[in-house]
Amino acid sequence: MKNSIPNLGRIATVAVLCLFSLAASSVAATKRPLNYPYGLAVDAKGNLYVANTNGNQVLVYNVNHAQVPTKTISKNVVFPTAVAFDPNGNLWVANSGTPGSITEYSSTGVQNAQATLTTGITTPNALAIDGLADIWVQDSYENLIMYPQFQNAPLLSVPAGLPITGLAAHQGFLAIGGNSNTFLVETSVLIHGGLGAKSFSTTCFAMAYDTAGNLYCGNQDDSLTVMDAAGNVRTLAQMGFFPTGLALDNARGLVYVSSGPNNSIAVYNTSGTLLTTIK
Repeated sequence: MKNSIPNLGRIATVAVLCLFSLAASSVAATKRPLNYPYGLAVDAKGNLYVANTNGNQVLVYNVNHAQVPTKTISKNVVFPTAVAFDPNGNLWVANSGTPGSITEYSSTGVQNAQATLTTGITTPNALAIDGLADIWVQDSYENLIMYPQFQNAPLLSVPAGLPITGLAAHQGFLAIGGNSNTFLVETSVLIHGGLGAKSFSTTCFAMAYDTAGNLYCGNQDDSLTVMDAAGNVRTLAQMGFFPTGLALDNARGLVYVSSGPNNSIAVYNTSGTLLTTIK
């Protein structure tokens, strides 16, 4: 598998003095550069949230792809690798620094100190939150952990038996990206009646579902693909870079794919046409 992230333990961090701050959140007064962007998420208004790993921040871009400095989140953010929204619109951030943790922030960037997950976590790299408000964590590229209803007590913590990468959840299913396959696992028997796990020959490193249940994958061969509910896979684009994160703006039909090594985020439409690049 390609190297997905630099050795975080060897990356020197830079202390930045903020000229202005809000009591409820850490706010940058000026635009911050992309510094190994990793996980991505889009909120209900179409704003893009970026886990800016080596910058120790979550950066926010508006619908015009302009960074909104006053929305930057940095309080207790340490080498973030993944971001995901829960059904209530709150943002969860995976921190891969020591100690590893998953922290919750409100839509305005206020941290909920009572909602920090640490049990069983060492180096979280991907997050998915299902419709039952269960949090799924890919930890250290080999463990799958599930926290029910935001509780800091894992209900499930198992080695996957193979290198795992991205995660995505949709209507009772969890997609797990692997080194050689993508695995589709049922999480809600009530919805789907006990269907078994399925495996597909796609190598998703970063992934996200659209509202129709199509799974978009940024693959380890630098391709962007989409898989429908029947398992049919279609290549949308050859991106020319290794994807570190992926998110969808369903309302506008946009696919965001981050490239950590290139410090950039490519913006595609759902047909695979490159529209612009955020740098």
